[in-house]
Amino acid sequence: MGEDHSITIAPVYLHHRQCVDILKMVEPLVLVHGGAGDIPESAVEGKLKGVRVSVKRGYEVLASGGSVVDAVQAAVQIMEDLPGFNAGKNLHL
Repeated sequence: MGEDHSITIAPVYLHHRQCVDILKMVEPLVLVHGGAGDIPESAVEGKLKGVRVSVKRGYEVLASGGSVVDAVQAAVQIMEDLPGFNAGKNLHL
């Protein structure tokens, strides 16, 4: 005879439902890492501006109903096109 899973599924369903309700109240959050290492003082403002533009674009995608993957892609594309970042196509491994 098979094991009855209905008892264990119900609490998981309720927990999932509670999570969905909580997530409806949460604003999207976008974090962008602009790089590591020593940044010359002359490049700091450009790096900060690039990170801000990248975050803003990713947030716009999420806020308009786009997927997380679409938001990440949009944010990385911004950084790919800016000098001073080695994201995506400019990546150095």
